[in-house]
Formats: sequence, structure tokens, C-alpha cells
Amino acid sequence: MARPLTAPRRTLRNRSAAIALAGVLCPLAVVIASHSVERALGNRAHDRAAATARELAERYRSGASDDEVREAAAALAPARAQHVRVVTREGRTVFTQDAWDQSPWSEWLVDQLYGPDKKEAQRAWEAERGPLLARAEVAQAAEDAPSSQCYFYNAGNLYICAAAAWVPTMGERSTRLIHVQGSSRRSLTVHFQSTRHLIKLALFAAALAILLGWWTSAQLVTPVERLRSEVLRRANEAVPRAGIDIGRKDELGDLADAFNTVLTALAERNRNNEAFLADLAHELKNPVAAIRACAERLPETRPGETERLQRLAGVLHQSAVRLDGLVSQLLELARAEAGLHNEQREPVALVTLLGALCRNVGEDSRHPSLTVKLQAPSAIEVAGVGHRLESAFRNLLDNAASFAGPGGWVQVEARLQSSVALVTVSDSGPGISPADLPHVFDRFFTTRQEQRGTGLGLSLARAVIEAHGGRIEVASPPGQGAIFTIHLPQARQSSPGSA
Repeated sequence: MARPLTAPRRTLRNRSAAIALAGVLCPLAVVIASHSVERALGNRAHDRAAATARELAERYRSGASDDEVREAAAALAPARAQHVRVVTREGRTVFTQDAWDQSPWSEWLVDQLYGPDKKEAQRAWEAERGPLLARAEVAQAAEDAPSSQCYFYNAGNLYICAAAAWVPTMGERSTRLIHVQGSSRRSLTVHFQSTRHLIKLALFAAALAILLGWWTSAQLVTPVERLRSEVLRRANEAVPRAGIDIGRKDELGDLADAFNTVLTALAERNRNNEAFLADLAHELKNPVAAIRACAERLPETRPGETERLQRLAGVLHQSAVRLDGLVSQLLELARAEAGLHNEQREPVALVTLLGALCRNVGEDSRHPSLTVKLQAPSAIEVAGVGHRLESAFRNLLDNAASFAGPGGWVQVEARLQSSVALVTVSDSGPGISPADLPHVFDRFFTTRQEQRGTGLGLSLARAVIEAHGGRIEVASPPGQGAIFTIHLPQARQSSPGSA
């Protein structure tokens, strides 16, 4: 059921404003999200530095040599992007594992996003901090309690964490200091500052975006509302007419043109309906007038005027038969134009149906000496309503036979082409003039001068063919009779395993 036409809701305006606002707030949301990620990365840098220092200290305590601890550091440092040094209490370097030049792929990706300045910044920070043994994390470390410190390095925009652990003398090995250093990619302070600036900018931009979105939506909604008003106004007219113009040359203008096309089609349909009603009244007028005349003369009939009574009875009968045939064809035409939706489709043996119709037309006394030929393969099946298709093809054959005349011929050919059944009906008649060709399938159109038909036969044939998903065409080459071509979908073949 269609939704009633009420006052338009402002959904387009709201959606446009919401989209504009989202476009402003999304960058802010990205910055806030990256701030949260960076905070997590900073904590991670602290924890990982401390973890590496503890693991290497445990190896020393378990009796590992300097070379074995160096191998362990060589495995841990690159994976965690850390700088590891082991020195004696006197400050002599036992070994250094510098992983700043051996960063994992994730660090390489960060370098592509932010610029490859992390390694240089860490080296600069390292040079500024002075001797290793004098640093805070080293001074706070005890033999049984590693210490870690994190620093903001504003010059390099880094958050650096360093961990230190003392390993006591064991055997011939003197005391060792393990120092691990790692960093987060960007300073948290910078993120806090950029977030504050972006919040201020977002508040201003949000108001601007709402106004801009509202203005943009107005440019869309206003012509739509104007178009809606024009369509509703024409819908309330007695005879809807085209001519909607909203002054746009864009997609909305194309939409208005589409409405004009629909209104033009409706106007044409109204004219066709008016013409149909006029033709119907004309067709009904003759038999009704004959019945009325007979009814008026019956009281004037005198006893013994048997011949007059028989003549009046014959007129009444012919008029009644004509009215019955006209009403029956109109009902069939209405059902066919509605699509025959309530009628069951079944496989129809098209060749058998055409063969029976050709024999009946060839033997019809109304068409003396008429030759009717059928050329078709052994079998063609189409999906449809059998008696409706029979009625359509009977009308086509009767039409061809009536124009072929006594001694003429009607040729029917049927074949399959790409899962489509093609049927042509041609005759030896005078053909159809170019002026009449576009009106052949119009209701009540006929060019028969004698034994004039109702003019509904070809209209009914076309409606039935189209209701079956097909189409019908007509041609009349100069010097030849009419040729009707019918296209019907072939019935689907059942698979071998189907019931």
C-alpha cells in the first residue's frame, strides 16, 4: 500500500547536516584515537624495556656467559626496537646491541607515516644524557631490583624509556650493568597539544559545517519540494498534463522531465480510453438500434404475418449474437491486458495447436478455395494458457484468411531460435498500407469493407501474446500480403532427474 502524501519530512536536511558534521569530527576522532594508541605504546615501551633487562639479568644469574647473553640480546633487541648495552662497574663496555638500525617492519611502516627521524633523535638524546653510570635509572637500580625511567625528549618528539639492572659478581665474572633503552614513536605531550588545538578548531568547524550542510541540503530539498507540489497539483487536476519546470538542468531537472514523460503517457492513455469508449458506444449502437426497432415493430405485427415475424426474429438474433460476441471479446481483451495472472501456465504443444487451427480455417465455408499451409518441426512447446493461445492464433488466421480471399493462401511457419518459438503468419492478400500499419493492433480498427469485423481480434491477439512474455510484429512489404511474426518463450525443459 502506498504511503499517503503528507507534509514532507526534513530528513534530507538532517542527513546532510549530519554528514557535514561527521566530516569535521572524524579527523578529531582519529587524533584522539591515535592519542590513546600512543599512550598505550608509551606504556608498552616502558614495560618492554624493563622486561628485556630482567630477562638478560636472569640469564647472567643462571650462569650464562657474556657471549650467551649477547646472543639473547641479539634476538630480543631487534624484535623490540631496543638499544642494549652491558658494561662493568668501572664503565668498560662488554658488548652493545644496537637495534635502531634493525627495526621490525612495523617500525618501518611508522617511519613511512611520520618520517624516518626516530633513530637520529635517539642517538642525539643518547649523546645529551652524558655518562651511562651517572644516569638516574642506573643510580636507582639495585642488584635485586631493576629500575626504569621514562623521559620526554621534545627536540626529537620522542617518549624514551630506559631500564637498568645490576648483576652481581659470579665466579671470575665481575659485576655487570645491563642497560636497555627503547622509545615510543611520538611524544604524548605533542598529542595532548594537537588534541587541544583540534578541539578548538572542531568547535568552530562544526558550527560552520552545520550551516554549510543546511545550506547544501536546502539546495537539494527546495527543488524536490517544488517538484512534489507541482506533481500533486497536476494529480488533482481533472486531466493531468505535463509541463513541470523547476528551473534545474541537473539530475532534479531530469527527474522533472521523467514526471513529464509519465504525465504525457497518462494523458495519451486517457485519450486512448476516451477513444475506446467512443468506439465501444458506436459498436454497441447498431445492434441496440436494431433491437429497439424490432421491439417497436413487434406490436404492429398482425396475425398471419409469419414472414415478417421471422424476419424480425432473425434481426434480433443477429443483433444478440453480435452483442454477445462483442462483450465476450471485450472481456477476453481485459483479462489478457491484465496479464492473465490467475490462469495456470502449462506446456502447450504449439505445432499441434497450429495444425488444428490450420485445418479448421481451411475447411471453413466462409473461405472457399482457401489454401492453408503449415511448415513446422515435429514439436515445439511453449509455456502458457492453451485456450488463450488458441484464441490469439485463431484471430490471426481468421484475419489472414479474410484478406487472402477466395482462392488465396495462408502460410504458417514455426521454428525455434535461441529458446524462442517464432511463428509467422503470412497471406496472399493486398497487404496493409503504410498509413494503417501503426494502427493494426488498435481496438476497433479494421479495414474490412464487407463482413466487417469487430476490430478487436488483432488487439486481443497482441494482448494474449504479451501476457505470455512474448511480442508480435507486423510487416507488409510492397506488392505482398501482411506478415505477422510472433515471438514466444520456449517452455523450460525438465531435467532428467526431475519428476
